[in-house]
Amino acid sequence: MKIPRVWWSGLSGGAGLLAVLVLAVFAVGCGDIFRPVAVPITGPPGDPQPTSFAFVASQNAAANAGSVLQVNVPGDSAVFSTPAGVGPVHAAFLPPGESRIYVANRDDDTVTTYLPSLTSLAPTTLTLPSGSHPVFLASSETSKMYVANAGTNTVGVISGVQSALTTQVTVGTTPVALAETKDGKKLYVVNQGDGTASVIDTTTATVLRTITVGTSPLWALFSPDGLELYVLNRGTGTVSVIDTTSDAVVTTLTVGTSPVHMFVDKQFNRLYVVDSASSNNLWIFDASADPPKLQTSLTVQPDPQAAVLPLPTSVTVLANGLKAYVASLQPNTPVAGQVRVWVTVINATSNAVQSTHAFPAVPAVCNLNNVPFTQTGGVRFPVFAASSSDSNRVYISSCDAGAIHILKTSNDSPATDIAMPVSAFPPPTPTSPPPPQQPVFVLPGP
Repeated sequence: MKIPRVWWSGLSGGAGLLAVLVLAVFAVGCGDIFRPVAVPITGPPGDPQPTSFAFVASQNAAANAGSVLQVNVPGDSAVFSTPAGVGPVHAAFLPPGESRIYVANRDDDTVTTYLPSLTSLAPTTLTLPSGSHPVFLASSETSKMYVANAGTNTVGVISGVQSALTTQVTVGTTPVALAETKDGKKLYVVNQGDGTASVIDTTTATVLRTITVGTSPLWALFSPDGLELYVLNRGTGTVSVIDTTSDAVVTTLTVGTSPVHMFVDKQFNRLYVVDSASSNNLWIFDASADPPKLQTSLTVQPDPQAAVLPLPTSVTVLANGLKAYVASLQPNTPVAGQVRVWVTVINATSNAVQSTHAFPAVPAVCNLNNVPFTQTGGVRFPVFAASSSDSNRVYISSCDAGAIHILKTSNDSPATDIAMPVSAFPPPTPTSPPPPQQPVFVLPGP
């Protein structure tokens, strides 16, 4: 069954009907003589490239399909919503052009794929083996997408041409993150359950090597030159630096006691890591050095007098490298049962806190950052930060608020908030509408 995408537009349904009637009147006025017109039939068009957009994956009530909301960057407005599977948790583009999107739906073992620029085409749903629990997607190739299946300890290979699962590779325990080399020859798999990283030969779809890293690894990024892989280990508070030629750990960086996210800035060759423990630090490394050299460690504490401190959950850096943004979640503020989202702005020139901003408190409805994200439950990013490719906007998704907060980076002031599509959760009161879906990940467009 073809599932339509829902347009987010200020026009009423009558506007479309009026356009159809006008065309019909025009056609009648052209005369009664039928003149056949030859229309050439061409092959399938190439994938058009979506520009100046951001895509927000949102979860719905249990057993209900989530969605991906497309946001227009220059207009600060929602364009349309595409249905996904149950429990979407991550999304990625297929190169080149980054025009096709894949969405990992953890709770119904599916992957949704679609072309955001061709709104007339319904999304395709790929069904994975039962219990797969897909949680991460990545690819640097033009014809294959890889999906980490945390429930079956496998990495699935999806054909971009056939839109079908072609093979599965057995890796370590609970794979939760992927990173593929730029040349597409090797895929690194972060296995949270056994503290390893599997190295897959993408040509033969076999594991070349298994590398021991730290405890509970959960993220991986390449250095700006691609010669090293950084693996973030939450359990040991470290980053394992892997030489991608020898596939061996060459050094280990200390980054607090419970790091949760990191970002590589390719403009100024820096590695940013946020720690969600009591130190609440942002660690900034010079990634041009070998091994990476610590530049500074900042205390990211937007509300230092609070009884309950905000916990950093994610970090993003503008494409121009000039500023970093740390998103934090403060539980039980201002009263028990409520949460507040904070954003701390870092000046990358001085490596100092430039400003902070707090958003209104809302009732806590998502699990907090200190609740472990597993293959069968939990939210990895109750608050997630991402920046647009033109460096003009920063997006902060708030799972609890059911919305994304948009900041203008020119002065770091709020531009607007955009609510997610209506959910299947019960209304808070008999007379109120259902709450919005819960955003859990933001994928910035090219």
